[in-house]
Amino acid sequence: MIRRWPAPATILVLLGHAFVLLALQGLLLRQVIDQAAGAPVSLVGSTWMVLLASTIFTITLTLQRTQAARGLAISLSTLPVPLAAVLLFAPNPAGAMGPLVLAALLLFALSRRSARSRFSDP
Repeated sequence: MIRRWPAPATILVLLGHAFVLLALQGLLLRQVIDQAAGAPVSLVGSTWMVLLASTIFTITLTLQRTQAARGLAISLSTLPVPLAAVLLFAPNPAGAMGPLVLAALLLFALSRRSARSRFSDP
């Protein structure tokens, strides 16, 4: 019998990252809705909905341990990179190191054998 829980630390960190991202999306969704009143279809709104759907779909597939979850998990773990690029132009560019370190650690951890074996169901 295959043990499903506890999950490797990598998966727990990935799920924590995904749930924090989902919470931030929920908190900022009001601004996207306010923009939709002026223009029903906008680049910001479309991007936001794709990000929201991708996050929820990644969480769902990760909990189900499917093989497709690994690719989505890798794409979700690269989301802090654009944030780091924006923070490089902030008054304190040292703040860009946090998102870069998070992305690098998640990508490294997802390439490990324990994480790859976690996504085994077809």
